[in-house]
Amino acid sequence: MSHNEIIYGHVNRKFSHPHVRSRLEKLMGSNVVSLTDRGYMQRLQERILEDYAQNMCKRIATRQAEEMERVKNLVLIGKIPLEHAPPEMANHPVMLIEMYCNKLIDERRAKVYKYCIVLEHAPPEMANHPVMLIEMYCNKLIDERRAKIKLQKIHIPNYLYWDDTPDPPSGLCIEKGHAFRKNDQSLCTSPERLLIPTEEEEIENRYMFSSEEFENMKYEDPLIKDLKECETVEEMYALADEIIGVLKTITERKEEFTEMQLLESLNQPRESCPPEVPPEPSGRRMSVRPIPTL
Repeated sequence: MSHNEIIYGHVNRKFSHPHVRSRLEKLMGSNVVSLTDRGYMQRLQERILEDYAQNMCKRIATRQAEEMERVKNLVLIGKIPLEHAPPEMANHPVMLIEMYCNKLIDERRAKVYKYCIVLEHAPPEMANHPVMLIEMYCNKLIDERRAKIKLQKIHIPNYLYWDDTPDPPSGLCIEKGHAFRKNDQSLCTSPERLLIPTEEEEIENRYMFSSEEFENMKYEDPLIKDLKECETVEEMYALADEIIGVLKTITERKEEFTEMQLLESLNQPRESCPPEVPPEPSGRRMSVRPIPTL
């Protein structure tokens, strides 16, 4: 190892490397290294740690700024409600407009609230006033609409125990307010609901097919069942011949087709054809005499 090299673990650092020299000039102001000077090496270590801390703070600030911009964009596009906006957006134009609108809405609501209170406590002399007549008509319409709405009544049992009514002489403590169950009343939760239904109940409720219906839907020929149970290829081919029939090859089919064509040609009657005239010999013409009729 030369005098200008330092080994950190398995990494060999050379002070003569261009990147290391530029780093030294940035931290210490000079690229001259004195390895034997303890004070110089301590100052170098302090400068390295300070530079690392500064870079770390810069990265953290950059990430915080990026996160703030992301939150602002989510607020502006409506993904985050304005009520949950960060305090850094207090001076944003959108937030200022929102605050102004909320102020106007609160003022209008306060006026309406005062107006409603005045109408409720209005003197009887104002019964025929147009405003009071309109208010009475609106209240009448609201009552009619509410009367048409059918709210489902929820039956809340007044039994404090999930089990049957406990027996007082048995020494059990009964809570105050418990209503004893009558003989004709059932428990809050019927035990039959927790039991698994039988096959007969499933078939009656049409949740399950009976064995006969299932057999009709999934019918299979006995030969097909035997074919599935075959273990050798010979047995499979034998059953296949019984199911489908003996398959004929292409050559056998061609032979049968040619035989059928030949039989059809023999069975067809011959048409009457004119007698063939022999060809004339070369260099001599033959005169054909007419055949006398009898």
